[in-house]
Amino acid sequence: MNKLTFALVLSMLALTSIAQRNPFIAHQLESDTIPEDICAVLEDPSANYNPNPIDYMNGDNVFWKNIRTVVTIHHNNGEWGWRSPEYVEEAIDNLNDEFAEYMFNFDLISIQYANMAENYSGQRIVDGVTCVPYGTTDGITLVSDYIWDPEYFMNIHIIPDMCFGILGFAYRFPAFFNAMDGVWVQTDVFGLDPELCQVNRAENKTLIHEVGHYLGLYHTFQGVDVCNQGVSGDCTQIQDQVCDTPPMTVQWECTNPSCFSGWEGYPWEGYQHNNHMDYYIDSCRTSFTDGQFLYMHNHMVNNRPTIIGEAPNCYGDLDGNFHVGSQDLLALLSVYGEESLLEDPLEADLNFDGVIGTQDLLLLIGPLWDTYCFGAGNLPYSNMERREVNVEQSWRLFRRDVNLDE
Repeated sequence: MNKLTFALVLSMLALTSIAQRNPFIAHQLESDTIPEDICAVLEDPSANYNPNPIDYMNGDNVFWKNIRTVVTIHHNNGEWGWRSPEYVEEAIDNLNDEFAEYMFNFDLISIQYANMAENYSGQRIVDGVTCVPYGTTDGITLVSDYIWDPEYFMNIHIIPDMCFGILGFAYRFPAFFNAMDGVWVQTDVFGLDPELCQVNRAENKTLIHEVGHYLGLYHTFQGVDVCNQGVSGDCTQIQDQVCDTPPMTVQWECTNPSCFSGWEGYPWEGYQHNNHMDYYIDSCRTSFTDGQFLYMHNHMVNNRPTIIGEAPNCYGDLDGNFHVGSQDLLALLSVYGEESLLEDPLEADLNFDGVIGTQDLLLLIGPLWDTYCFGAGNLPYSNMERREVNVEQSWRLFRRDVNLDE
């Protein structure tokens, strides 16, 4: 069994086990059993994690990024869940307005309409037998005829109902075999019409929040059970891995949390309670922090490079052909025993210990051998203009810190 087949089997087993341990009859639950989470940030077990140690605050990776976007409106016979093309265009225009400050542009390539009544799993969702995101098998069946290649396009799915009161979800990392990779938003929190959206959810902030996850961000309250938990820990490695967001629990109201004072001298001193990645109502979710800005840019360069027109990362591919094989073995052997400065490591130093030796060889001929890089297709957008840095935006007070003036 080759590695591709083996990975596929593992992925399908994981999806099956997830589906079997959840009943997913969301709207038949009593109200007091619905969890407080209104968003799920998901990471597929088959995801294409970049094993390299990544500096998510690297300013060299800040440049305008264009993300080709496809929106699919899942509806029931043109009624439940229907939204017009003009409505969708307005929502994406708003998404671009909100992210322009952070140097992301979402190019709307296509708007598609998927009648759930004509799809086996779609009808099951309409009937309340299953739901997304946790009914993964049905979710994959629902979208399989509509997804655009997730190596090159961000798929946004608008769907009338989700599991257990969830309003949206997204995958942080690309996954080899997960057709659900992308951004999902419930229909009644998508867009800008108060008559079509839930109370306090009519400013399109759920879409912005979920796109934030797709660009790599966790919730600001990730891994925080009590306010100021881990206040002296390594903020790049714990919780949301962003240093200028404080360790505080989920916030629902547009008021300062009880632990808001006493943060003098910490990286998050002066933090405003208006972050897109918290659970506030729409009106007080207005910005990302500088650290989140950098994190999103580095995440896309290192984990979703083909989406932004960059060449794919390929761990162990030393000869640049996007496949780990005999030529890479010869390349490693040619520098075997050499030292590698960690500030500028040779590619063959696969375990980053400063020496190209036995452990690197074992990695190459073991778990990495005969793998193909995710995103190493024809790279149809490899010639697009990119790395256009906008140095005229006065809002970015930290431009020197991210080398934008050089």
